[in-house]
Amino acid sequence: MDGAVREFGEDGQTWREEEYASGLANGRFAGWFENGQIAYDRMYKDGLAEGLVVEWYRNGQKKAEAQYRAGKLHGMSIVWHEKHLRDNGQTKAAAQYRAGKLHGTRIVWYWDGQKKEEAQYRAGKLHGTRIVWYGNGQKEEEAQYRAGKPHGMQRFWTERWRYGVYLTEQARDQAYQKTWVASFEDGHLSWWPLTIARNNLDSRWLSPISGEVAVGLLSDLYACCGPSLGCQRVV
Repeated sequence: MDGAVREFGEDGQTWREEEYASGLANGRFAGWFENGQIAYDRMYKDGLAEGLVVEWYRNGQKKAEAQYRAGKLHGMSIVWHEKHLRDNGQTKAAAQYRAGKLHGTRIVWYWDGQKKEEAQYRAGKLHGTRIVWYGNGQKEEEAQYRAGKPHGMQRFWTERWRYGVYLTEQARDQAYQKTWVASFEDGHLSWWPLTIARNNLDSRWLSPISGEVAVGLLSDLYACCGPSLGCQRVV
């Protein structure tokens, strides 16, 4: 198949356009909604997506855009929330790709613009810091990874809610917020807290590998949880 292919609706409105050469997709591929709004626009070379690919919602708002190289995601990819009664069309996710795999920073946002997750990737695997937030802006998780496996300190927080009612700033600061922390090495749990003391010196740690129980600072790498329990990380 060679040349352009066009499909029309009963009203004569163009629904899609495609270009081929030697039987392969070569050129512009585009599609439209029934209301005439463009739905997608992308380029192909020798049967593979190449360059900028853009998609839209039916209301005309941009939905996503991404860069391709030889049929694989390569470069920045962005997705937007659709505008309606709640969502305001802010960015939903943004990520860097290399040869079809996540490589660099990936960020996800809630509908109101509050950051939901930020993580570092290398060759498609988590590598570096990953942080997750609750919808109220409070941190939920902070973890370190190496080549896709947990490596280093992992911390988790419960959400600051009481009896289903969100606390005021003053009451929230006074409320108890439970925190977990663990240490990993190449994906294997190396230390897990048994008890965590406010002064941190009397905290008790368990090694699931050796069964050893340590009291005080977690080896010479980590102290413990976080500011909610009065603890500090030591390096």
